[in-house]
Amino acid sequence: MLHLNGVGFEFWTLDRGSAVLFSHPTLLDLTLSSVNILDDARELLADHRFTTPLKSLKLDECNVTVCGLQAILSTPKALDHLYIGKMASPCDTNERFR
Repeated sequence: MLHLNGVGFEFWTLDRGSAVLFSHPTLLDLTLSSVNILDDARELLADHRFTTPLKSLKLDECNVTVCGLQAILSTPKALDHLYIGKMASPCDTNERFR
């Protein structure tokens, strides 16, 4: 499980440095916790569409936009399992994404 928020921060944001996880050539199972996956994930992952061997993706307590979800789901060749756990409530989301 990857939980990179650090001390004093509830969430971390997928960026160019962490987006490489979704393009890893041998990663089969990935669990992410407390991450913001925003619209810019589409640009960050554009070169890796349907190229990775990822089979299982678990998102637990994450904030994910529709475009962000589309972007991360377009990287695996054939994802077998997707788990989306508790998400932030709509009223909290705007504050956490700033």
